Amino acid sequence: MGYPFNSYDLGPDRTPLELGLGFFVDRKKGHFIGHDLLLKQKASTLPAKLTGLIMNAKGSPLRSN
Repeated sequence: MGYPFNSYDLGPDRTPLELGLGFFVDRKKGHFIGHDLLLKQKASTLPAKLTGLIMNAKGSPLRSN
């Protein structure tokens, strides 16, 4: 379904831009926690970018453990 896993994909060490969710953040609304980092990442190259996987067979979702 393409949903990110909370605490696996989503967490305090990843920004919405790295997750491909930047369209949910209104950077023009005013200052908020992480605003400066998002502006810095938008102006340069992202340190990481998550991407989805398409599974060919049914089964449990992949996890890091």
